[in-house]
Amino acid sequence: MARVAEILDQAERDLEAIYSGDDGPVVLRGAGHEPVRCARKYEARRALLRLKRARALLETQPSPTEGLLTVADARGIRKALGLTLKQMGVKLGLSEKWVGLMERGEAPIERRTGLAMLYLKAQHDRAPA
Repeated sequence: MARVAEILDQAERDLEAIYSGDDGPVVLRGAGHEPVRCARKYEARRALLRLKRARALLETQPSPTEGLLTVADARGIRKALGLTLKQMGVKLGLSEKWVGLMERGEAPIERRTGLAMLYLKAQHDRAPA
């Protein structure tokens, strides 16, 4: 989420620079020969409004993994089950590499993956020894 916020910030700065900059207006003629705003600035303004709406949406929605699993939890579950990265990947329908990325915090742990891990843990805890 932090990376998304950085991208939105940079895009907003770029669009603000285009919209507020005065690089000489380009006047286009419409069908009735009336002057129309500079196309570049108009598009920048529309993109800026869409960007602000996206930012507001992003800020109001909780993270899909919020409160579900942390990186340490994911690794702990795999270790408790006694599985290798490859075995855990097979059980989750993911690659060994992706499971490793999740455990290192380099890839997000999606809600459904977190729920699947918790289900595997619950099944293991319920199984007779």
